[in-house]
Amino acid sequence: MIIAHFKKTPIAWSPEAICKVINKYTEHHSFVFGFQSANKITLDTNVVHHHNQVGPLHDKNNLIQYHSEPFRTSWNVSLQRLVIAQWPALFDEFSSCKLVRNPIDLFSDEFIPKYMGDKIRIGYSPSIHNQNSLWHDKGYTETIAILNYISNKYKDKVEFDLIHGVSLSECLKRKSICNIFIDEVVTDSYHRSGLESLGMGIATICSVGEDIEKIMLNFSGAKSSPFINVRMGQLADSLSNLIETGLHNLLEIGVNSRIWMERYWHPETIANEYIKHYVDLIEKKNEKFRKIK
Repeated sequence: MIIAHFKKTPIAWSPEAICKVINKYTEHHSFVFGFQSANKITLDTNVVHHHNQVGPLHDKNNLIQYHSEPFRTSWNVSLQRLVIAQWPALFDEFSSCKLVRNPIDLFSDEFIPKYMGDKIRIGYSPSIHNQNSLWHDKGYTETIAILNYISNKYKDKVEFDLIHGVSLSECLKRKSICNIFIDEVVTDSYHRSGLESLGMGIATICSVGEDIEKIMLNFSGAKSSPFINVRMGQLADSLSNLIETGLHNLLEIGVNSRIWMERYWHPETIANEYIKHYVDLIEKKNEKFRKIK
């Protein structure tokens, strides 16, 4: 099966990540076209997987996946619909969508745990510096103020890396040598960034609301979340507590985070979840065609 993924915007490079695990862990082939890509739908394409917005349609087999708020998407379409199992799943407009996960290729070089450094290294990689909406908010100003406070308090023990405005490869490289990573602590959802750091074996801080945590646990089959669940008002104290427990404890938390990802968020499992949606789509279309005929 050949699957073409259409995107109009970067979407945190999630379509590329889906393609990567499908190509690596299944017998099928997947590629991205649209935004910053010269690829096009080929004659032997079996499915077009649209992300947020509808692009060029396949003659029979199309589905769409949502990663953002409804107003940023083609949400009211008659295609088979998927939604990422994070905060977009809470919108009423996406309530009839099937849930899918953000895959992390845990066994590629950039995600192999590094555990480097003598000081405790804290990483923070906000994609935005301001609040664009209720969900597009990384708490940048408040988080930076707290990180500056922590750096001054623990000058000999701690350093922090603000990772912003760099390539994905550089971002992942710098993230991989952290001992603590902050996803964000202002909304109720985890993000791809936090999944990446968990996969790298890093103690990962994120504010995760009850509804989102329930989605994550139900989907993964786990009984507990790997995130250190912290809100902005608790961040300074939580960082202090983690630092004072020492580097060895942080490394142990990181190892357990990696083990959780391997057990409950395995890239091969997630790749085959996507394949099942494509197979179901084709079978439904074939059944409809047989009934018409």
